[in-house]
Amino acid sequence: MIKKFNSYKLHILFISLLSLNYFLPLLIFGKVTLFYHDALECEIVYNHVLGKIFSGNLDGVKLFLNGEIKIEYLRRLFQPFALFYGFLNTELAYWLTDIILKLTSYFSFYLFTKKTNSSKFVNCLSAGLFASINLPTHLGFGIAIFPYLAYLCLFKDKIKIKNYLIVIFFGFNSDLVNTIFALPFFFLALLILNKNILEIKKILFIMLAFIFPILLSNSNLILSTFSEVTFHRSEFQKIHFGFYENLLMYFTGLFRIPTEYNWTLLAQLPLTILLMPTFILCIIKREVQSLRIFLLILFVELIRVFLNTGLFTRFYNNYEGLFAQFTYNYIAVILPFLYAILVFILLKKTSNKILIFIVFLSVIVCQLNSSVVPFAKKNILKEQDYRNIYTFDGYYLYSDFKKIKEIVKNQRVLSVGYDPMIAVMNNIYTIDGYHNLYPLDYKIKFRDIISKELEKNLFLKNYYDTWGHRVYAFLNDPEDIEINFAKANKIGANYIISKYKINKAELNLIDKNFESTIYLYKIE
Repeated sequence: MIKKFNSYKLHILFISLLSLNYFLPLLIFGKVTLFYHDALECEIVYNHVLGKIFSGNLDGVKLFLNGEIKIEYLRRLFQPFALFYGFLNTELAYWLTDIILKLTSYFSFYLFTKKTNSSKFVNCLSAGLFASINLPTHLGFGIAIFPYLAYLCLFKDKIKIKNYLIVIFFGFNSDLVNTIFALPFFFLALLILNKNILEIKKILFIMLAFIFPILLSNSNLILSTFSEVTFHRSEFQKIHFGFYENLLMYFTGLFRIPTEYNWTLLAQLPLTILLMPTFILCIIKREVQSLRIFLLILFVELIRVFLNTGLFTRFYNNYEGLFAQFTYNYIAVILPFLYAILVFILLKKTSNKILIFIVFLSVIVCQLNSSVVPFAKKNILKEQDYRNIYTFDGYYLYSDFKKIKEIVKNQRVLSVGYDPMIAVMNNIYTIDGYHNLYPLDYKIKFRDIISKELEKNLFLKNYYDTWGHRVYAFLNDPEDIEINFAKANKIGANYIISKYKINKAELNLIDKNFESTIYLYKIE
């Protein structure tokens, strides 16, 4: 009874640590913070539109990209957890999913560890680390349930119906590309953890129960790739780097050393703190199992660098089949699982106090890092008119865009200087946006709007022409805007939402009295 009580207290301790991610920003800002990249910019907006569809508004998808996005192009369309967005508001649905994913990661990893280690503290600490670094939420539950799959494959003698039901459920809630690319390395990790795996039949049934639901819940995307529509992904081109550039990327990637002074510095900080001392201790201790996991991490990072070499990019850029449209860098999603296993093995073998402190520090920084910038700008630098883009309210400007919606009604807009997905989030129809799957012919049409701006910036030109997820009204100089608004109007835009004052004969200023710096123009 005492041991169980102690176990409960440890769970409460580490779950309380994980909850700091929500409660501290609530206390400081009144809102929970998150890193906006790919989340607030794109995936949460997609979930918002999915919520409309699940609520019966099938036309909600027409908010996107001049109506070029079809329902079957949407990620998570058949994933059960997306139903939260159908009956809860978008922010509450996101944070509820985030909490469930963290708890899944935590207890999945704890169940895996307790089969080989009697130290509940080490097990909880390792589980807390995995729950902290297994981000972001919108990638689904695939990696979160990997420790449970490992537990079933390695330690569970008899698989019961309830075990299969759990595997099937989380399979349905997993993203196809992220999870599938991680599976080969998951199997290699299993071999390292138990090289005497003999129950191939059991493992095969477990993986079929996991993979088949993934294919079903992502079937809309799979079928879309075989449709007659030519998507923008057919123009994907990878830029290759030289030997020294690849060598630098290898070591900065291996140790998660930030290379830019932006949001990525704080996002990577927990791993920057964790990895170098963990790898050094692994080499010093020379424990066989931990060294093999370390070598697997080195191998994954080597593959990531290989994807940027001329040897791979020449094949990728010349190959026109389906496989040339994948984002192979998604293999990196396996790394949080491998990091947590490596830490667990080292702590199990050594109980090194320095490593325990480092892991604790990494876990705590994970809960604080998305609040650092807004806290500093609001309370230390005290910036005037500061907009906290790390929160839903700060990013999506609900009050201002509600006013814009009342003016533009159901006519379409083009955004200049603001993320166009803000308009979608506020139920405003757009001609621009951030999309992983859309028709190539629309990309070509939209290019006419921004062609002069692209010609002034080789980086933006290469990005749009060889990648093109962001169908944005790119600009280089707010004082010299060369966006073709007449062509934007021809495509379907009637209004311009701008962060900057624009002096163009074809634009008529409708309103500029907003809480934020916004100029609303009508194209005449």
